[in-house]
Amino acid sequence: MGDPTRVTTNGNEKIIMYKLNEDFQLKWILSNQSGKVDHIAVYSPTKQTNTAGPYLLSIKGNSKNLSASAWEKMRQWRKEILHFPKKFSHDVYVNGPD
Repeated sequence: MGDPTRVTTNGNEKIIMYKLNEDFQLKWILSNQSGKVDHIAVYSPTKQTNTAGPYLLSIKGNSKNLSASAWEKMRQWRKEILHFPKKFSHDVYVNGPD
């Protein structure tokens, strides 16, 4: 992948960022404690429309392999999961920043 665009440290994490293009960044988040990758994030500063509130991307995608009832349950879950990180704002991110 070449040299990263930026490397930062945030508390217990090391964040290695690659600028993919003008719209997207790929971030590798490593635990300082274990030295291993904790998670990978795709971040889009240009896609953020609500700068005063939390950074949220839409949960998109569909499947032709789901029944109509399973698809409806998935759509309902996508709406409900956005409330979950509000209860645990310091511990849980759903499509949130790194």
